[in-house]
Amino acid sequence: YALSDVTMADDMTTYRQALRDITAHSNFPHNLADSDWPTKP
Repeated sequence: YALSDVTMADDMTTYRQALRDITAHSNFPHNLADSDWPTKP
C-alpha cells in the first residue's frame, strides 16, 4: 500500500495515520487497551 505507484484508499490512509499517532495516547507505551488501537479497514 505504501508504494508511490499505488493509490491508497482514504480509509487505509486514515488507519495508517492513526497507527502513527498511537504514541500520543496518554497511556502509551504501557497499558494500551484494545480500544486504543485503530480498527483495520
